[in-house]
Amino acid sequence: KRFPGCEIHVIYESGPQGYNLHDWLTEMNGENGTKVNVYIAPPALVPKAPGKKVKTDKRDSIDLIQAFEMNSFRPVVVPGVAAREERELTRTRDQMKNMQKQIKNQIHGMVKFHGVQYPEGGRWSRAWLAQLEMNIQTCDTTGCLYFAFKIKLDLYEATKKAIAALDKKIFAMTR
Repeated sequence: KRFPGCEIHVIYESGPQGYNLHDWLTEMNGENGTKVNVYIAPPALVPKAPGKKVKTDKRDSIDLIQAFEMNSFRPVVVPGVAAREERELTRTRDQMKNMQKQIKNQIHGMVKFHGVQYPEGGRWSRAWLAQLEMNIQTCDTTGCLYFAFKIKLDLYEATKKAIAALDKKIFAMTR
């Protein structure tokens, strides 16, 4: 409001809320005749002077201004809201795959730690899991080992279902 009709350049490093801030700032474009240009700098591409190891907001802002003035970085291309929402599906799928791998590793660790016999054949098939469940039951004297295994197995099955649902949604979206 203090500078009607001016041109504003906003530059900031990308971060977790960078797209929302970008959207909010670009909505201001045209108010009071003001032109707002928003640039998001990828942190890895902002040049840093050798020996500058201390990182502060003030120093970072100076580096961003200098990089912008020298035209030494390419701003991040901001996808539309729909594209960002669609990307969330693939991010969630990757998170589920990582979670599934962690659960498998936990089950393997538990089986090794307690000396449970591994079944032969294809790992993680229904038959293999059923045999592993029987082997755990025969080694378990208190019921605690089997209970812990069932919890982890339920988590594994839940991630498996989630991944299948995400695959279906991603496939439908890409068609």
